[in-house]
Amino acid sequence: MEQQPTSTLQLPESAAGPRAAADGATGAHGSLLVTPFVDTVEHGLDSKSRITLPAAMRPAFVDGGLLTLFKGPCVAVMTDAGFARWIAHLKAVLPTAGYADPAAHIRTAYAQASRFRPDVQGRFALADRLRHAAGIDREVTIVGAGARIELWNPATYGLDLPEWTENLAFHQDAFDLLPDDAA
Repeated sequence: MEQQPTSTLQLPESAAGPRAAADGATGAHGSLLVTPFVDTVEHGLDSKSRITLPAAMRPAFVDGGLLTLFKGPCVAVMTDAGFARWIAHLKAVLPTAGYADPAAHIRTAYAQASRFRPDVQGRFALADRLRHAAGIDREVTIVGAGARIELWNPATYGLDLPEWTENLAFHQDAFDLLPDDAA
């Protein structure tokens, strides 16, 4: 029996991170391609300091995920697989980075993280320590950042946006000169 396409969102495989490519395609290094988190949305926290994930981002977090402070400062919202990838990256680069105690950095990455599981409406509490460290009060800018979602104070998100946009425009000019991807 032939399967019919559907317009409903598909739930992700647990621990697969953002929805995997429907055809199971793999990238250049053999890793499973995933749908990146995209878009920027202005949102507010409710009276219980909960945030509601935009509907398009919810399927990746039906089993929950992890929150951690990230460069910006912002709060990174990661799937379990995304957080594991972050820790694996740290374990690969820290031993040769010249730090006196690389393991302390790994412990700190774990200690800063906080588990969450959204309710049926996509809401979850944003831990006060993370919210305060990122300067988030009542309003929040939700940013799709590829492998993660970032939660920003609207007053600090985008301060460097004109520079980044100009840099991207420079590279966009050369994009059409690239050879087409092999099918």
